[in-house]
Amino acid sequence: METAGEGRGPGDAHAGAGPDETVGDMLARLRTGAYVVDVRGSIVAVNALAEQLLDRPATQLVGADAHDLLHRNARGESMPTSRCRMRPAFLAGRPAQDDKEWFERGDGTLLPVSWSVVPCGAGPDDTLMLVLFHRRETVTGLPGHEEAGGGTLDELERLALLAEMTTQLTSTLSVDEALSRLVSLVLPRLADWAVVDLISERDEVWRTKVVHMENGTTVVRRDLEGPMAPVPAESPMPLSRALRGVSSTIAEPQTYERSPDSGIAVEQRRLFEATGMHSAAIAPIRGLREVLGALTLGRSERADKFTAADLSLLEDITRRAGLALDNARLYQRQRKVAETMQRYLLPQLPRITGLEMTSRYLPAPDASHVGGDWYDAFILGDGDTALVIGDVSGHDLDAAAGMAQLRNVLRSYAWSQKEPPSRIVERVDRAVLRITDVSMATLVLGTLTTDDEGR
Repeated sequence: METAGEGRGPGDAHAGAGPDETVGDMLARLRTGAYVVDVRGSIVAVNALAEQLLDRPATQLVGADAHDLLHRNARGESMPTSRCRMRPAFLAGRPAQDDKEWFERGDGTLLPVSWSVVPCGAGPDDTLMLVLFHRRETVTGLPGHEEAGGGTLDELERLALLAEMTTQLTSTLSVDEALSRLVSLVLPRLADWAVVDLISERDEVWRTKVVHMENGTTVVRRDLEGPMAPVPAESPMPLSRALRGVSSTIAEPQTYERSPDSGIAVEQRRLFEATGMHSAAIAPIRGLREVLGALTLGRSERADKFTAADLSLLEDITRRAGLALDNARLYQRQRKVAETMQRYLLPQLPRITGLEMTSRYLPAPDASHVGGDWYDAFILGDGDTALVIGDVSGHDLDAAAGMAQLRNVLRSYAWSQKEPPSRIVERVDRAVLRITDVSMATLVLGTLTTDDEGR
């Protein structure tokens, strides 16, 4: 056993001064792993059984932050202190216990533990806390997995995942980006495989993503992606029911061993065979008005099967995914309409002898930027050429419609009024607020005069 203090040497069980001697005597008598922390969570003393269980020498433990050094989740990942169940007990100086925790041993493996925390009252102002722990026996016998029926994530982890899911999915209006973020959030936390099937606006089913987690890296299986058969109206098979929005289901390879009743069932059998999944959870992705597709999570390397608790979590995830995809699809439809309107309103450049004009129109990559930008070139009544570049404020269909109104007003004045460009723009400026819906716009109008030879 070793305690914090000056001048200790190997085998000195009572190194340190004052209250540390009492702590050392107390830890030496315990027949379970034990260490003592101060109010900040730093280890000040540890017994020999703790060194043995943690496969760490006392010199590595004493002085370290217990949470940062030891505490891990079921997948061996570091946890934020906000999710540490011991920290509130340390700060309040009250007892606490938990039987579903993991410590990281010195060799990097996970030690499933049950622990108890009690004030030991041996330090200045009674600020020391005694942590007792022992190896927890798991039903599966596999470190890093919770007991059967306990679900993959505990309640705090589920809430954290759903909060992160909401933040990530609502911050993009791209369908592809939303799907990529969805997959990255569920792998490897919940499964080894993620499969996304989407229903297009023409009711075509497409296996959009098949992603596998291998050695910490996501691998896309393009060979398993592609078009699917139509959704059968009466099939009782899990994916067909999910794509109709009927229910969520847990499936196994045996589910699809019977004679397939549809093309989708054939693809599902092929999926199970190619991936080696022994358990899959399938849930519909619903939008506000229709079913958008289905999300399938599969386990092949992990021994535990999906449970009802996992299915409930998956339904919470697909609800959020459905809203995000619905918004992204709506936004992309709006962008397509605005882009089509904008392209339709942009002119064909006139052919003028001795003058070469070229233009390039590049639609904005973000739907929020499609709107009121325009250019124009047309022949005036006196033979001169009018050149225009303008922008109506806003980035939506209203801006595109306002651009069309302003363009027509400008063309009308420029054609009918034989006046300098500055005077034409003044007339347009006075008219815009009265006869259009445009609140603000900028434009540059110029005229080009050429002779018969184009000079």
